[in-house]
Amino acid sequence: MDQTSTSAGKQYVTALFDSQTDANKAVERIVAEGIPREDVQMMAGQERTGDASTEPAHETGFLDKLKGFFMPDEDRQTYAEGLSRGGYLVALHTKPANHDRVVDILNDDGSVDTEARPDSPDQQRAMADRGSSHGNGGAIPIAQEELRVGKRETSGGQIRAKSHTVETPVEEDVTLRDETVSVDTQSVDRPASESKDDLFRERTIGAQEHHEEAVVDKTARVKEEVVIGKDVDHRTETVKDNVRHTEVEVDDDRAPSSPRKSTV
Repeated sequence: MDQTSTSAGKQYVTALFDSQTDANKAVERIVAEGIPREDVQMMAGQERTGDASTEPAHETGFLDKLKGFFMPDEDRQTYAEGLSRGGYLVALHTKPANHDRVVDILNDDGSVDTEARPDSPDQQRAMADRGSSHGNGGAIPIAQEELRVGKRETSGGQIRAKSHTVETPVEEDVTLRDETVSVDTQSVDRPASESKDDLFRERTIGAQEHHEEAVVDKTARVKEEVVIGKDVDHRTETVKDNVRHTEVEVDDDRAPSSPRKSTV
């Protein structure tokens, strides 16, 4: 599962892979989509020894390496833990127009769903040693947690519309006119009205045939449009959690006064 942060008009996408092969494949596909290779970063985690009983490397070193990556602190802790277990981190800046395609590639090539992965034992350490101290004294730290609420962008899927051309047979009747020239000889018997000179002079007569043929012309008109847009709503969500603080009880049993107890 990818994580996305927004900065300076660009979106910063990060994803964790268990396999170097899958991480390399995702990087090559992203570059093939037109993302400059120099905009894509990949960090290799702790090398695996093959011994299943070996504890994962401490993630403190990876936390330091991830300080230059633009991401919330909780994501940085999660990725450091994944790198300490031998994972591979892929991170890149991309334009919002390319964001969904990049996310699809990362998910298709096997990025880790970090939200579904259980916390490691290292993330469940005890806050302090509750044992007693005698002799020269000591110090008990008094700590208090503060709740900080941020936000990050996640992908909710997308809608795509693709057009293609469909041909439909149509027909229409049209009436066409055809002319036919015919030559006939008719029998007549009448006195000549012309003079002999006109009667026997050379003459030429003729008639032109005309035909009509169908001419096809097509014009295109836009009848409908498919429009994909976004409606943006804002909602207020109340985040509830528990914060802890340290309370220290001090027992003063010095003589001769009676034992006293106070809370700090």
